[in-house]
Amino acid sequence: MPRRLSFGRGATLNQRETDVISRYPSGLRLTLLAVAAVTLLPAAAEAAGLAFRNDTDSPLLVQGVSIINRIARRGKLHVLPPGAVSRELVLVPCTVLISVADANQPSRILHQESIQFTGTDLFFAIQAEEPEQVQEKGKASDKATDRKAASKFKLVLLKPAAPSPPPAQRR
Repeated sequence: MPRRLSFGRGATLNQRETDVISRYPSGLRLTLLAVAAVTLLPAAAEAAGLAFRNDTDSPLLVQGVSIINRIARRGKLHVLPPGAVSRELVLVPCTVLISVADANQPSRILHQESIQFTGTDLFFAIQAEEPEQVQEKGKASDKATDRKAASKFKLVLLKPAAPSPPPAQRR
């Protein structure tokens, strides 16, 4: 009769079951875990992303849709308060459709742009376009045209900052 181990409240394991559980010693389990981590890390290290900064006065919603092999894959929906920065990881080079919407009225799309992502980090600033101030002297501007002029937004590609040199070591 096999020896039984009790774990309280009727849960027991016999010796054969514990032999199967402890077949791999803890050192080997740790080694297997380390090998799995090392094989998965290069994919994460090579992945680049898109970063967005809100340079407007209102909160915005930003979402990227990656188009890979004619299949659209939605990215995370980022809520950007004024001045905030958010980053989205993109694993493969593809076409990315970036949508910018008003956070107070999510159905109101402010800007849509399709970019070709090549695998390098891209940093975009979301800015309001300057409204055209060309008006005739005799005409007063109405609210509808002011709203249209104020609702134009653009994505401005910013050059990524050069990596800073490592700090000097003291001896």
